[in-house]
Amino acid sequence: MIILSGSKGLLNRIFLMNSIAVWIGLISYPLYLWHWPILSFLRIIEGASPQYEIRFFAILFSVLLAWLTYKFVERPIRKQVAVAPKVTHLMACMVGLGLLAGIVSYSEGVKYRSAVTNDNMNLSELKRTVAKEEQCLSFLGLSESKFNYCKIGKLGTRGVVAVIGDSHAHVAFPGIAKGLESFGYTSVLLANSSCPPFFKFPEGGTEKQRAHCSERTMEILSSLSNIKNLNRVIFFSRGPTYWTGTEPAVSRKKEPSITMDDYFKGLQSTINFIRKKDIEVLYVTENPELQFHARSCLPRPFNAISENKCNQNLEVVLAGQKAYRENLMALNNVIVLDSIAAFCREQSGICFAVNEKNELLYADDDHLSVIGSLWQYENLLKAHFQ
Repeated sequence: MIILSGSKGLLNRIFLMNSIAVWIGLISYPLYLWHWPILSFLRIIEGASPQYEIRFFAILFSVLLAWLTYKFVERPIRKQVAVAPKVTHLMACMVGLGLLAGIVSYSEGVKYRSAVTNDNMNLSELKRTVAKEEQCLSFLGLSESKFNYCKIGKLGTRGVVAVIGDSHAHVAFPGIAKGLESFGYTSVLLANSSCPPFFKFPEGGTEKQRAHCSERTMEILSSLSNIKNLNRVIFFSRGPTYWTGTEPAVSRKKEPSITMDDYFKGLQSTINFIRKKDIEVLYVTENPELQFHARSCLPRPFNAISENKCNQNLEVVLAGQKAYRENLMALNNVIVLDSIAAFCREQSGICFAVNEKNELLYADDDHLSVIGSLWQYENLLKAHFQ
């Protein structure tokens, strides 16, 4: 009907023949070619749908590029009378693009550029390190262990520092082992998965689980007692999730596996067990748990704000750890090291998952990455060994 009404039709004269509509029609094809890659690359850079303001300005930029393309590329080509120059120019552009694509393909996407190497480095941080090493078992005089994690650093001459606990001890160990190596200490890891080594107060939802946890705990404490030249013990364990069942990063809630009272009785019991041998015990508080998965914090190429997008409010973190921290302060014969000092900035009131170098400090919502373990050692533990 619009076509049949002709150029004299009222709607056509008002909506289709005015200068704005004609101008949009002229740039419509280059606009079609420009807007899609711009919006696509923005999504790649952001790692998600860009904010409304960014998309709005991207469309305006696409319109500008479309007009420039129409004025300086499309119109000059159309006005060329001779066919040969026109074909030559287009062929040269095609060959140039083909060569560029070939170079990118041959270099496998120019994979050694900094944006890719940095991204791959952070992706590797999402992986956990090996759980057991034969050298560790041999050092402890074991052929096999019931406890889940056994690792050892470079052998030193100043004595042994043992790292015990649950999976939080496992992820903290790489940074400790590397750091203490320079001081001449031998670092050894003895830890369980979801079963902090609490003497006489095992974790578990059922009697069978508690018995299994107790068995693994006693093997850790027995092995600890047999270590010669044991200098210090560093204890790591996850906190409130054990007695609340709440996983901050996910909506589900699991059944609590130990009461808060038994958690701290068990922790004090283990501290007392170790202190009987006059060995210093350091307890590192739980690092701030993320309300999201660490993967969402991966820095994006060309995105300058990625360092800040996974910050958490310090007051919220402290409120979630309130009862946990109060009970820790009541422990005896132990030096409590506050991880808030390493992962939060009290002046600005934030806790961070990505440091100022755009390095990812977490492997998931509560476990540290290898870089995170090094960060924790440098900013929290190192001072106690100098």
